[in-house]
Amino acid sequence: MGLLRSAGPPDWHPASQELKSAVSKCVDVCSQYNMELSDIAIRYAFEISFLLPKPQDAADGYVMGMLGADQVSKSLDALRHVTSSSQTNRSNKFNPEENSENICTAKVLEILKPFSNYTWESPPSDA
Repeated sequence: MGLLRSAGPPDWHPASQELKSAVSKCVDVCSQYNMELSDIAIRYAFEISFLLPKPQDAADGYVMGMLGADQVSKSLDALRHVTSSSQTNRSNKFNPEENSENICTAKVLEILKPFSNYTWESPPSDA
């Protein structure tokens, strides 16, 4: 729905203004590291899927909106990055000392921590 893109969500997005403001702070942090928030979000989702132990009956599912071949390619690159790094070094996941991507991810996670498991009505009550 466009919440985690650098351009910000569309005006109609049902997230609270507090969450939208937090996402804006995340975009600012990512820009300091020459990263895109959407890239951080996709890699994080894939890392959870491929690097963290899950119950045997757990299922993973992702819905990603993509606006063309370039975004599909970037998502596949993120998947390849995560799967290749998971095979070479599982112990360094989210190590803030490892590289700027991990430092940026750690800062984004800290900003978004108050919104863990946050949801909104779908469709919203005023629809």
